[in-house]
Amino acid sequence: MRVMLDTNVLISAIIFPNARMDNLIYKAVLDHQLVLSSYIIEELLEVTRRKFPDRIKDVDLFLILYSAIIEGVDLFVTGDDDFDNVEIEKPEISTPSEFLEKY
Repeated sequence: MRVMLDTNVLISAIIFPNARMDNLIYKAVLDHQLVLSSYIIEELLEVTRRKFPDRIKDVDLFLILYSAIIEGVDLFVTGDDDFDNVEIEKPEISTPSEFLEKY
């Protein structure tokens, strides 16, 4: 099923995470197909910059992972340690050194 989440739901899930919202995002992204329009992405970024400027990096991380999942990426190579604690099955997250060592 294709699922679209409104900006207020995304803000709640990203800025104020809890088990229920984590489960909602997990299901929407992995069990279904999350659809984000350019309008919702722009609004999400604008509201976060205005109301929660110190949390914009969390939104960026979410959007990067969302893009990787939607595009069916097998491996995401990053030097950003903010991804160290992300536990998802796919894509695999690797540092440049780990990538060069393994592949």
